Amino acid sequence: MMRMNSKSRAKGFTLLEAIVALVILSTSGIAMYSWLSVSLDGLRRVDDIVAFKQVSDDLDAFFNSVTLTSETEQVFMLNGYKVDWRAELMEPIQRGRNSSGAVNAYEIGLYQVDVLVSNSGNRRIGAYQTRVVGYKENEMFIQAQP
Repeated sequence: MMRMNSKSRAKGFTLLEAIVALVILSTSGIAMYSWLSVSLDGLRRVDDIVAFKQVSDDLDAFFNSVTLTSETEQVFMLNGYKVDWRAELMEPIQRGRNSSGAVNAYEIGLYQVDVLVSNSGNRRIGAYQTRVVGYKENEMFIQAQP
């Protein structure tokens, strides 16, 4: 039987050690990629929440200026975001009254407004519902007044 002496043995890594090292390296790479992906998703969600808050604040001002009695739905761009809203009358339109109870020149109605905000890629950023009072002047009442 021939014995191998220590000088004739190969030095370095064996194939098995190299494979184990590559498996460990690839597993740690996958873990780092997963962590990065989760972090970026969290940042995207935070960005969406901030953008939705800004757009919803602007929409509150918008609904104070729109006449819901004549316009009940619309799609438009606001600060780079697509806003799709629809208003539905919840209570029948009634004649307005002043503080003493006398009929005034306005007709009022309570509307529920459903709002959907999307980004330019049609990815939903947020949605909410609000109630807005819509009003318009009654022309017949104004003409009848002396």
